[in-house]
Formats: sequence, structure tokens, C-alpha cells
Amino acid sequence: MDMFRHNKKDKYYGFKCWNDFFIREFRNIDESRPLAKKAVVVSACDCHIITFHKNLKFNTDFFRVKGDIYSLENMLGSLDRDIKKKFVGGSLVQGYLSAENYHRYHSPVTGTLVYADVIPGTYFFVNNFLNKNKNVFCGQNQVMDSQQFLSNIQTRAVYVFKTREIGYVAFIAIGMTEVSSCIVYDKLVGKVVKKGEEIGHFQYGGSTNIIIFDKEHVKKLKFTIKISNFNPKKEPLTELRSSIAELK
Repeated sequence: MDMFRHNKKDKYYGFKCWNDFFIREFRNIDESRPLAKKAVVVSACDCHIITFHKNLKFNTDFFRVKGDIYSLENMLGSLDRDIKKKFVGGSLVQGYLSAENYHRYHSPVTGTLVYADVIPGTYFFVNNFLNKNKNVFCGQNQVMDSQQFLSNIQTRAVYVFKTREIGYVAFIAIGMTEVSSCIVYDKLVGKVVKKGEEIGHFQYGGSTNIIIFDKEHVKKLKFTIKISNFNPKKEPLTELRSSIAELK
């Protein structure tokens, strides 16, 4: 807690409610989460990387396909179709946030923000194809295993940046289970946003996030990530503003 802004003299450490605590801020983000200056892409969240996925498809029938369930058309909402198609054949990185992590998100790149929107969706939803025994309740493990599926249908904030070095990059902040709102900060669209700059936050519960790279430019990148096996207590955190990828 010493890394975060709070008031020890107050009964509730100065937090007005649970959500105020949930979206707590660092006292000094440059000290607690130093920016990886060599990286062209940094982590947008404190998270555990769970997926590196290649050859993205424009549209996927994710109600029938068990493995390849990322659909660009669904994930990216009302984004211009011509920009969506630039991500076809591209790659993505997805990372999971537990409820105890820092829940503000920051820009993964430096670039002009060309699109930002919140897409309403469902909540408390899982992919039932993962449940081999249909009589078993869809519990927390299945929620964890459904993160790729949730990227298509859960409430999410979508950002798209146009960068000088690696073309278009999309960032999607996705609420899981009971998270029913994702906040996008005002007056950012059309402006140059710097790598590591705060751009919004989750609310109320566990979350996941995705960074997507267009097909034409992803080959320029050398990824520095480590894939997690869903054991946050034993595996190191991919810290906010740490390196995701460098230029080759």
C-alpha cells in the first residue's frame, strides 16, 4: 500500500468506497512502474500474459470453434472496416488482471489516437464448450479459461492508435464477470498519446486486456513477453509500462 496514494489516519485509508480503492493510484508512477524506454510497445496494465496469438481472422464463428475464437469484427466494434482489415493476419497479446492488481490502463505505444469507444456487452458469461461435463457448474476456473472468448462479447473499451514505426495498434480493456463498465478518458481522440500515459480504468472487479498489431508491421517486432500458466501467486507480474516488444 505504500506505493499507492492513501491516508493511514483515516478509518478507510481515505477511500470513499470499494471502487475508489479498486482504482487507487500510484504515489509516483515513474518510481513504481518505470517506463521501458527501449521498448516500442509496453504493457498497458499490471497483468499476467496468457496468450500470444497469430494470424487473426476478421470473423470467427466462436460459438462453434473451440480454439480460434478471436474475431476482429466483434472485438473492435464500430471501428472503420478498412482499419479493422489491417489487423487481419496480425497478432495479439492478452494479459489477465486479478482483482488485487492496479486497475488503471495506460497507452501501450506512442501514436495518434484515431478511435476510442466503450462497447457494451454481457457479464457473468463463459464459453460452455470448455465445460466437458455439462452438469458441472461453470465456476471460476472456467471464467479464467474463457478470457479469449470474452474478448468478443464482454463490456470493453477499445482504443486504436496510428504509430509512426509500427502502423496501427489496438488496445482493448475487457471487463470480466461482474465488471460492467470500462472508462475512456475524454478529449484524447485526435491527439498524440505518449507511451505509458494513463488513458482510462476498469471498475469493480477482475479484468483482461489485449494489444493487437497489424499484419504489415508485426514482423518488425521482437516480443519480450513470457506466457503465464494462470498461477499469479507463483509467476512474476508483467508490470505496467514494462517491455512487451522492441524493434528488431
